[in-house]
Amino acid sequence: MKKLITFDDYMLDMLSEAISKDKLNLVISTNLKVVLESIEDNIIAKHILLNSDDDTNEFKVTYLDIDDSNPNKKDMVSFMNSNKVIDQVIKDRNIPRDDSMGDELLKSIKGEAYTNQRQFYKLKSRSTTTIGRIVSKLFPNKYKEVEVEEFVNRYKASRDTSNLELVTGEDIRHWYHGDHYASGGASLNGSCMMYDECQPYLDIYVENPDNISLLILKDKKNPDLIRGRAIVWNLYLPSGRTFMDRIYTTQDSEVILFKEYAKEHGWIYKVYQNADEEGPWFDTKLDKETTENLVVYKLNKPSGEQYPFMDTMKFFDGQSISNSIEQVGSSPKKLEDTEGGFDEGGQWVDFYNEYIPEDELTYCEIGECYRREYDYYYSEYYEANVADDYAEKEMEELDHYDDSDDIYRKYGDYITTHEGNTCTEKYAQDHFEWSEWHSEWVEDGVYSDYHEDIIARNEAIKVYTDAYKNGEDWRIDYDSDGHWFEWDYDQEEYDRDVPEDELKEANDWKYSELQEEYIDPNDAVEVYTDVEGIDTDWRDNDENIGVWFVWYYDGQMYCADVVTEEDLKKYHGLEDDE
Repeated sequence: MKKLITFDDYMLDMLSEAISKDKLNLVISTNLKVVLESIEDNIIAKHILLNSDDDTNEFKVTYLDIDDSNPNKKDMVSFMNSNKVIDQVIKDRNIPRDDSMGDELLKSIKGEAYTNQRQFYKLKSRSTTTIGRIVSKLFPNKYKEVEVEEFVNRYKASRDTSNLELVTGEDIRHWYHGDHYASGGASLNGSCMMYDECQPYLDIYVENPDNISLLILKDKKNPDLIRGRAIVWNLYLPSGRTFMDRIYTTQDSEVILFKEYAKEHGWIYKVYQNADEEGPWFDTKLDKETTENLVVYKLNKPSGEQYPFMDTMKFFDGQSISNSIEQVGSSPKKLEDTEGGFDEGGQWVDFYNEYIPEDELTYCEIGECYRREYDYYYSEYYEANVADDYAEKEMEELDHYDDSDDIYRKYGDYITTHEGNTCTEKYAQDHFEWSEWHSEWVEDGVYSDYHEDIIARNEAIKVYTDAYKNGEDWRIDYDSDGHWFEWDYDQEEYDRDVPEDELKEANDWKYSELQEEYIDPNDAVEVYTDVEGIDTDWRDNDENIGVWFVWYYDGQMYCADVVTEEDLKKYHGLEDDE
């Protein structure tokens, strides 16, 4: 009879043959690894594990994982063809895939294929097949059919949940006792609740059969012993759901059986087997991790007033129990005592993450919280207690303050100076000056007669109000309405009412009667305006501009507008040839 194969198996054969050069190291999921380790004495299981830890051998399939799409088929696994993994990396890197791809580039691509492993377990392009078919593809012709069959049977048996049983009431107390534990070195035999003296602590479990049960894993050889246990809660929130608490087992590899059971029944289970109440949890219906709060409602208060150590559901108010203190009533018991006790009374303070006796706390009106005496201060200004952490995060720390001032203020209870610093209104009145010009308090200001106001010194410029620099005033440096100017000659600033001619006169500029203007003394020459050499005037030192000349007979300069060379010769009695 010819054996039928699935389409995925057929494609696995075809693709593997077509892409023989596209191989990768064998990568397997944590869940699959746990199952294989539980049957590691089997030669094929051991062979797969060894290759998953080896980066020298490469295979046509990789990224193996347990396939839970059909809980009744315990031998199904999902996988990726190695070439599809490589193609995905090439696509992500946007590079062409052709035969010219060099060894170095291929090596780089393969290296990247191992870095982001999570994405390859979530791709829709994953295929499924049986674990037996995978063995044939990983190790073709290496194992006999009978060896593969034995491995598959061991594999399926390791995922068999038929030895798990849900119990309630006094059966919980019975199976919690250490006398009923199979031998082993994992968490079960190290439980703090396994002893005689702990039996009375379990009343809350025993007396609430409608909401609390115990999932036990019975030993196959001796059904009077268990190999694992986990408390199971029927939840009020999330509504209608069931939560499997921390799993205790004799071997770490047995934890997966409890998770398998939870998946079969659509439960939520604790991802990490520890005493952390914050999660995460795994929701098998949504197929994702979550950290939502868990609440069980309408519990009977235990008759013995003693409690077990709780790994997750730590907060109990007498009726409701939750992993979050915010989900139960006021002053709940915190069940973290290994001797049947609990923390009660006082006030739970998130800031300290603990209960604190009320006589050690003070209520802070500003911050609306409780704080110990060294974590708050009394504000004279607000006449209220202020939490230090609230002040630092939510209030303004003043830049200027008197020794008697609180240094923190709420928004609206302080001012900001023109310089950008903060202080109280009173401090500003005592130490600074108000400027109508800036409409702000100014820390370092000068008075301007022109503006009739205080202006900030770092934005002010000093100007002279007369040509001889006897008077001064302050003006806004960036204001350009023309009420002051900079004189290029001395690069000083002057009031706009100071005439430039006065500045020139005050700075010893030379006045030319003929040109009717002042001349820069550095550019002025004195010339005679008569032949006798008595009267003089000032001219620009450029002969062409100043209209003067040097008479070479006596080497003196004369004004060309009023004196000619003929006049000079005549006055000195010279002939033309002289």
